[in-house]
Amino acid sequence: MKRFSNSSGVALLTVLLLILVMSFLAIQVTQILFKDISNSKNVEFNNLSNIYLDFLQSHFLDVFGKSITQNQSRINKSTVSAINDYSLEFQGYQANFEIKDLSNCFNINSLFLERNGKLVVNQKTLLFFKKLLETMELDEAEVDTISDKIIDWVDEDNLPRAYGAENYFYTGPANKTPRFTPKRLFFNASELRQLSAFSNLYEIMQKSICVIPYSNAFLVNLNTLDARNAELFSIFLKTPELETAESIISRIPLEGYENPQDFINTETDLFYAEYINYLVTDSNALSLAITIDSGFTSATYVSLMILNDNSISILDTFKK
Repeated sequence: MKRFSNSSGVALLTVLLLILVMSFLAIQVTQILFKDISNSKNVEFNNLSNIYLDFLQSHFLDVFGKSITQNQSRINKSTVSAINDYSLEFQGYQANFEIKDLSNCFNINSLFLERNGKLVVNQKTLLFFKKLLETMELDEAEVDTISDKIIDWVDEDNLPRAYGAENYFYTGPANKTPRFTPKRLFFNASELRQLSAFSNLYEIMQKSICVIPYSNAFLVNLNTLDARNAELFSIFLKTPELETAESIISRIPLEGYENPQDFINTETDLFYAEYINYLVTDSNALSLAITIDSGFTSATYVSLMILNDNSISILDTFKK
């Protein structure tokens, strides 16, 4: 009787072990199949989203293009809000649209002027840029390091500035991916990550700093400013305080101003005169973000839109 009981116990344990092993294998197989299905869906989604992107960009221009070009001189917060509230359902997908006025950030390329076919430092915008970095609570050494490394990245010589770096540094053993300085204006803000000075600072800087490719202009559209731009706007004030900047921005009407002087007249004695010419009431560059959502995954594509002579050109689309 005892031998029978032991045999039964061994058989039962064997059966339970087999069930456990089979359950484990079933789970593994299910996970592999689920992963394969998910990967297949993601590949299909990526392929379709790339195809649909052209359609969505054309749709955006059909719906909003005329309004934007006709009101280029008066793009304001109402215009931006109307576009950013817009969405489109198509082919089982949903697309959301968001524009951002690139006038409301500091264009890194504006640190340079072109003279006799060469890029030279714009001392006026460099001073503005350094003041902007100071509002981010960066110390003097960090400000000088960031500024000098940006300049060395773009300028045509191979002589490093006091806190800068040239080819000898970027091609040296300290860099895992050696590269040469491009000696040209920036094409995309992500290029800043390649500068060693930005490795830990890029995230805190990107709210107020951007790159407008092919342009070294720096103009701030008063009519699309909001509280997120207080850091940038504070540099225009004699006393660069965020609270004051936010308060002034909150008083800008939704329909905006006809010209900068109308705005300045309402806020007398607050502005730093040297920078007033950077204030405008129109826009020349916008970013368009299109998010395509399938319900199980999504993708966002960002495009640069240049406004010129009552026309819109869409350039440099990239996946975010």
